[in-house]
Amino acid sequence: NKEKIQGINYDHENADILEPEVETGPIGPGAGEASKEIAIVTPGWLKVPAAALTIAELAAGLDFVSVGTNDLTQYAMAADRINPALVALQDASAPGVVALLRAVVEGAKKAGVEVGVCGELAGSVSGARLLTEIGIYELSMDPAAVDEVREGLLGV
Repeated sequence: NKEKIQGINYDHENADILEPEVETGPIGPGAGEASKEIAIVTPGWLKVPAAALTIAELAAGLDFVSVGTNDLTQYAMAADRINPALVALQDASAPGVVALLRAVVEGAKKAGVEVGVCGELAGSVSGARLLTEIGIYELSMDPAAVDEVREGLLGV
């Protein structure tokens, strides 16, 4: 809601506001409108395999795409992450999930948009390495993981 966003006091000149999910078509009207208090960019939150495979078309008009790796993994592996019997299938580094992430990077590059991720994959050193190796450099993670991941990526 634009009014709520405008009322937030930011310490930064610009803020990236993550809009609703990108699944099968353009996001809602009003996305990306500039406000007087902050600059609102137009992102898309990608969580389903179909969007990963068609992001070049879906990304038209977006400034960046954020991949929800937990949900993307759940949907790609057909494994409800709440079901304890399926926990072993919740592997965001599985070849099929990595192929989807690569497809996002390639499609986003064609569309001229940046790709970031949110989800548990970015919060481990091995996951962050995997993501950076395929071209994803915007990593959202639990603040407690930042130092360890930074050191792991820098080889400290």
